Amino acid sequence: TKILTAVINHLPMSRAELLADIIYRKTGGNALLVNQFVEYLLDDGLLWFSFRQRCWKWDTKTLESKDVFKNAADLISQKILFLPTDIQLALKKMACIGSQCDITILLLICNWNGANKNPPRTLSKLDIAVEEGLVRKNGP
Repeated sequence: TKILTAVINHLPMSRAELLADIIYRKTGGNALLVNQFVEYLLDDGLLWFSFRQRCWKWDTKTLESKDVFKNAADLISQKILFLPTDIQLALKKMACIGSQCDITILLLICNWNGANKNPPRTLSKLDIAVEEGLVRKNGP
């Protein structure tokens, strides 16, 4: 929402309406999909800020040609497919547990037996999934 607000606020009304119309048609106005779609556009370089012209830019034809995510599940599954395999496996295991799990369970999921004092790399790599908005981290 913050990103979209920043983008829209730095555009003339006619350009803002054009971008908003494209985003609405691609997402059906679903708030989760709107945020994810805008992040997708930024990540893929399809929406960018021109410092020289001091405004947001995009190619309307390219945006129009992008696949429409039918629902949040399509978008999230697409994001998961681009993650490293070990993170995908950890997310699958986490999904079997439920909506929350504590650090002890995460360590088990990441195959940490306690013999090594350092937690496994997979645990720290799960921050990628947090950054992608796939899971939420509670605590430090």
